[in-house]
Amino acid sequence: MGNGEKGKNLQAGQTPQQANTGWLYVYILVFIFCAVFFQARSSVPPWKDGSRIEYFTSSLLWMLSLTCLLIAMENLSVKGRALFWLAASAALAVLAMDEIFAYHEHTEQLLGDDDDFKIALVVMAGGVLYFICRMEAAPWPVARILLAGYLVQVLWILDDMGDGDFFRLPFPIHVLWWAEEFLELLSMATYLLGFQALYAHIRARRQSAPVIVEAR
Repeated sequence: MGNGEKGKNLQAGQTPQQANTGWLYVYILVFIFCAVFFQARSSVPPWKDGSRIEYFTSSLLWMLSLTCLLIAMENLSVKGRALFWLAASAALAVLAMDEIFAYHEHTEQLLGDDDDFKIALVVMAGGVLYFICRMEAAPWPVARILLAGYLVQVLWILDDMGDGDFFRLPFPIHVLWWAEEFLELLSMATYLLGFQALYAHIRARRQSAPVIVEAR
């Protein structure tokens, strides 16, 4: 295939890596559909421990953890970045286990309400995402996906706060609980798209870097 033919398959300003990620969007859509389908057929409500949607959300967190590990492997030549991504991978693995075993609920004895843990997590996520975009010089298409994931995460925490703990949203409580679990799933799915796009960007940048050969 010539360069002219390749150009026809790419939109303006689109890299080959971005053009080849359409399959990932399809995968995420199918994943979300399956999560909602099996949750709707389950006798366990989505807000209860052990619900089907919690397992799907935990799976997304594990995939995010793996993506961070892959990014760390791409940054092995820069120890500071590699350590950061390894720490991010470990933190996401802990969150994946917490999604199933609900360790954060035990913070009620220390903090009084487990919502405080979630609020702190969302605030911290905003700072971490900004740091990542600056550190990796993330292009706008990548940053835009990560921003979308963060906005969905903010909606998730507002829904969680609006069930009467901080204020009351004008919706039936069961609708709010359903929306809370779905928004959490959607935010993690969007983050996965963003981190996969960032991984593709970092990998392409490393492969296009000039190879320096030392003179003998």
